[in-house]
Amino acid sequence: MRDSVERLIAPACLGEDSRDIARMGQRLSRRFHNYGRNGPVTFGLAAVDIVLWDIAAQRAGQPLHALPGDAGRSEVPAYASLLRYGVAKDVASNTATAVSRGLRAIKLHEVDLPCIRAAREAMPVDIPLILDVNCA
Repeated sequence: MRDSVERLIAPACLGEDSRDIARMGQRLSRRFHNYGRNGPVTFGLAAVDIVLWDIAAQRAGQPLHALPGDAGRSEVPAYASLLRYGVAKDVASNTATAVSRGLRAIKLHEVDLPCIRAAREAMPVDIPLILDVNCA
């Protein structure tokens, strides 16, 4: 990744307005779209974005979370994104553990009905069950 930043991305950043993070990100994404959506160039673009936001927060004298919007939020809803276990009893056990830890939504990567049923039966009916079958 370091090489992609130093040899490709950094030179493309020269002369850009580092305060206009959105515009710079769009220009860089367009310029390097042929490198794909994964790999060292994509990771390098993400690193530049992170650095630009960090610089913006330092310039503003504020914590980073205060820049994009309302910093008054004291809680952020979270869900458990469980691994794909493929064994109903393991799915049930891990679902129950996540619920016992206070998570109030469960996402599965399971694709067979017995595993999905096991999760549903291991948790209260008022907790949402999310299915991500894109990993099949």
